Amino acid sequence: MRANSGEIFYNGVEIGAVDMAFIRKNCMAVVAQKDFLRNDNWSGGERKKFTIAETFDKNSGVVIMDEPDNNLDDSGIKNLREKIMTIIITHDARLVEIADSVIEI
Repeated sequence: MRANSGEIFYNGVEIGAVDMAFIRKNCMAVVAQKDFLRNDNWSGGERKKFTIAETFDKNSGVVIMDEPDNNLDDSGIKNLREKIMTIIITHDARLVEIADSVIEI
């Protein structure tokens, strides 16, 4: 879907001119709502923290988190967003309160 107006830039380059496959592979990370780790010995919060640690290891410039508050305290998310641009998709009012900006859909 194309926007009707406005422009989006990534590192000063108009988004249409950016190699999105490269960006997705090398510059972005996603912390999904459902954990895909198969270690039943860890709690949900431990699995989520491991996934976030992998995100730091990847050195992503942008992290997208889908309902990250499931099984994770908000202090872990606060620490992440201080270091990396973080986009959070959530229904949790606690996370809305710590956001720099909010877009409601």
